Amino acid sequence: MNKYGSLFEGFTPEEIEQFLHASHAVLRQLPKGTAIFSPGQKPEDFYILLSGSVEVIRVDSEGRRRILSVFSESGSLFAEVYAFLKKKSYDYLCLTREPSEILQIPTAIIFEETDDPVRTRLMLNMMNILANKAFYLSRKSMILATASLRARIAHYLLSLTDASECELPFNRNDLADYLGVSRPALSRELMNMQQEGLFKVRGRKVTELNRKVMEEIV
Repeated sequence: MNKYGSLFEGFTPEEIEQFLHASHAVLRQLPKGTAIFSPGQKPEDFYILLSGSVEVIRVDSEGRRRILSVFSESGSLFAEVYAFLKKKSYDYLCLTREPSEILQIPTAIIFEETDDPVRTRLMLNMMNILANKAFYLSRKSMILATASLRARIAHYLLSLTDASECELPFNRNDLADYLGVSRPALSRELMNMQQEGLFKVRGRKVTELNRKVMEEIV
């Protein structure tokens, strides 16, 4: 896959460069903690992560934050939904989690009338990306709809792998935000589940996942 990800799957390097030139895309090098977009800001671009990582979060009136999405894979597309919805402003905050390189592409090019076959292929790729993200959000909704913290953890770990081990994409603080619980409550339950032999966790590595028992919990 090219460095720009699945949006340009099947494109030649020349086609990609021509599209980026025509769209007036901008390459940005951003330090950690930079806001890429904020609530109230007018959506005028969508983005491709080339290196680093970014997070989309919701901050409530009391300053508590909830992680909605984390993008850390090179070629990840984000904020494209706002382009299609034509919303007047962003609802969430997007920050770099570390020094990052992103490609900023104006949304206007999506709605230009054209019979360009390159643009048609790009739109088909975009539809596939949106379908996969809809599946991801549906899965997250199922996790958060689970009543107990233990069931949320089990559901989440099972969703990460079909095997008996996996790598957690979040640290403990971020995982607590993702699951909608406090960090102490998450740590206690993870320890309890490990003591019961449901899995082992070292850093972000989960091993010896007892899928049979975990599936019963869910």
